[in-house]
Amino acid sequence: MSTMALVAAGQLDLLSEEGWAIGWAWYPEAPERRVEVEILADNIVVGSTFCHLYREDVAAAGVGDGWYGFSFALPYQILTSPRPCRVSVRDRETKLELPKPVVFSQPAARDAAARLDLLNQDVRLLTATMARLRVKEDADNRATAALFQTVADFFAQLADVTLAGASPRNLRTLRDAVAETTREYGQLDFTPAAVPALSVCFVASAEMPAMYRSLTALQPSFAAAEAELLILDCDDSCDAPLLPLLAGNARYMRHIGGAGPVTGYNELARAARGKVLLFLSSQAELSGPWLTEVVSQFADPQLGVLALCAVGPDGIVEHAGAMLEDGVLRVRSAHDEDDLMAPARVDAAGPGAFAVRREIWQGLDGFHKDFATVEAALANFCQRSAEMGLQVLYEPGLQVMLSRQQSAAASTALVQASTDAAKLRE
Repeated sequence: MSTMALVAAGQLDLLSEEGWAIGWAWYPEAPERRVEVEILADNIVVGSTFCHLYREDVAAAGVGDGWYGFSFALPYQILTSPRPCRVSVRDRETKLELPKPVVFSQPAARDAAARLDLLNQDVRLLTATMARLRVKEDADNRATAALFQTVADFFAQLADVTLAGASPRNLRTLRDAVAETTREYGQLDFTPAAVPALSVCFVASAEMPAMYRSLTALQPSFAAAEAELLILDCDDSCDAPLLPLLAGNARYMRHIGGAGPVTGYNELARAARGKVLLFLSSQAELSGPWLTEVVSQFADPQLGVLALCAVGPDGIVEHAGAMLEDGVLRVRSAHDEDDLMAPARVDAAGPGAFAVRREIWQGLDGFHKDFATVEAALANFCQRSAEMGLQVLYEPGLQVMLSRQQSAAASTALVQASTDAAKLRE
C-alpha cells in the first residue's frame, strides 16, 4: 500500500452575505473518509470543520455519496471589518489549498465609525453590568448566568441595529465579555463521527448553567458512540445563541416559535445523519456514559421508540414511560406499584429524553405538526409506531436526571396531551 498522503479535491463555492463559507471536499482515493478543512482569513487560520454535509449537486455529479459539503461561519471581527479579507480553504492534513479563494467585503462596515454612537449606550450598559458582576462573582455563582444573559441581550440589540442599517466599528468590550464567560465555563468538544450512528438532538430552552451541566454529562460517552450533536435554539432561552461558543463542532439550528415547537423537532430530525435520534431536554443530565447502549438497543428491528428513565435529584423515578388507559395516558412513576427496574413495553415516552429510529421517523413523515405540544405529537408518534407492529420500550438502565419541577410539568403535559383520544388514534 502506498504511504503517499491523500489529495483532496473540491472547492470553496461561495461566501454568503451573512458570512458563511460554503463548499465541498473529498478524497477520491478514499471516498469513505471525510476531509477536515481549515478556513483562513488573509492566510491566518480562523477555524476548521469536517466536510460531512450532504450536497445534492455534488452527489448528482457522481462524487461519492455526496456527503462532502461544509459550511463555516466567519468570525464576527471579519464580518465587521471595513477592509476586504481574502478567505481560503485548505486540507488540514496536507495544507494544500482548495480552488477558488474569495475576497470578502462588508460594505455596511465601511461607514461604521459614523454609526457607532447608535451602540454606545448598549456597550456602556454591558460594561457596567460586567463590573457589578465581577464584584459579586466570588460570592454568588448566579453572576455567571446573569453575564450570559447580558451578552445575549446585547447580541439581540446588535442584530436589530444592524438590520436597521447601522454597524459597529469596534466590539472589543463584547469580545472581552465572551472570552471571560467561555473561560468560566470551558469549551467542550463534540467533534462528530464521519458517519454517525447516533444523532443527539439537544433542545436548548434553559439558562446557561443548566444547559452546560447537561452538555458536560453528555461528553464522556460522545466519541465512543460515534455521535453528532445538533443544538436546537427554540427562541425560548436568551443564553442559547451562546452555546456554539462552548459546544465545539456542534451543529446549531435556530427555530422561531411561530411555526410551533413540533416543527423545530422535525427540523432537527431532518438535519440529523445518525440511524438513531436521541432527543434530550436541555435540563436532562445523563447519569452515566451510556450513549453507546442507546444505539445497541436499536439492534432489535422491532424497536421503534425508546423511553428513557427520568429520575429526580433524589434518584426517585419520576417518569418511566406512560400507559394508555381508557383514552388517557397514565405516567408510570415511583408512586405506582409497577416494577420500574425492569424493561417494559409502554404506550408512550416522555418528551424530556427519548430516542427513535430515524427510518421510522421518515416512514411516518415525522411528528405531526398539527399538535400544539411536543408531548401530544410524541404520544401520537408512539401510537402510530405501535400500529406498524413496532415496540415502544422503556429501559430503566438509561437514566437522565431532571429537576422535580420539570418532571412534574412533563408528566402533567403528557396526561393533558392524551385527552384528545381521537387524535391519538389517527
